[in-house]
Formats: sequence, C-alpha cells, structure tokens
Amino acid sequence: RDLKYEKLTKTEIINDLKDYDIILPQKSILNRTIHNTVKHRLTITPEYGPKIEDYDKLTKVIIEKFPEYYDVYIDVMHGKEAYENNMFIWSSRFSDRYLEWLFEVLNIVRSEVDLNTYAPDNKRVFGFMSELLLNVYAKKHELKIKEHYLYCSERKFPIVHIIERRCPRLRNIEYRLANL
Repeated sequence: RDLKYEKLTKTEIINDLKDYDIILPQKSILNRTIHNTVKHRLTITPEYGPKIEDYDKLTKVIIEKFPEYYDVYIDVMHGKEAYENNMFIWSSRFSDRYLEWLFEVLNIVRSEVDLNTYAPDNKRVFGFMSELLLNVYAKKHELKIKEHYLYCSERKFPIVHIIERRCPRLRNIEYRLANL
C-alpha cells in the first residue's frame, strides 16, 4: 500500500499494538526548539495559541505537582521534534493512565488560566498544551512508538472519525479538552 495516502486498516492497528505501546502520526522536525518555536509563533501572531505566561503556569504545575516529569518536560521543550495533532491510538491500559494524568495536570492549569483573555476561536490553549504533554508522557514512560503518516481526505482534513470508530474511548477527547 502507499503509506502516505492510504488509511490504516484495523488489522494493521491490531498488529502494530502487539509490538508497540502507541501509534502516533509521524513526528514533526522543527527548525527551532519547541520552547523557541512557541515564543517565535507568539511574537509573530500573539493572538494565536496559548500565551507564554500560560506555558509558564504549566511549567509551574509540573514543578510543584509532578516533579518526576520535570526533567523530561524540559528535555521536550528544548528538543526539536514533536508528535503533534493530539491523535494517537493505544490500548486502554496505557490510555487510561495517560488521560487521568493529562486531565489532572490540565485541570490544575485551568484554575490559573483566564480564558476571558483569549479570542473565542483561540481558546484551544489546553489542546496545545496537551500536544506537548503527550510528548512528555511518552518519553517519561519510554513508550515504544509506531509512527504512521497522517492520512488526509480530498478535503485535506484529518480523518479523525476513522480513528474514533476504531477506538471509541477517544471520541470525546477534543470535547473534554475544550471543556476543561
């Protein structure tokens, strides 16, 4: 099959999960570190994405409440590679633990973030943070990662419903992130 343009099959997913802990879209390689990329994007388009002070709040939460993740968090922030798009497939034994940790972190950060300072279409602050935190969690727990290209339809939108249909636990994750 043409790996860039064909959907994953159920059989491929099942087989991948026999040998790997998680399936992710192909890793992005950045020109700058994640930390510098965030600062650069906010300099160019300050209205887009989380504010730098909200990333500072996330860092503070990691330091104070989850210190065992701090070194990996710093490594990820100073790295030039990242798994993006908040899309993943893994067994419930991993996803349950990850989602519990993720929402614990984000709920603490949420109590300190003023969403009223964001334009309505840029309140995805927790979606951006969760992309970062997936990388932190995967690295901290040394997950075996299988990468696949992100398949897009003719409309050029990710085919999220395919993954949701095969992994029903993920159906409401974007909704849950948006409503933290």
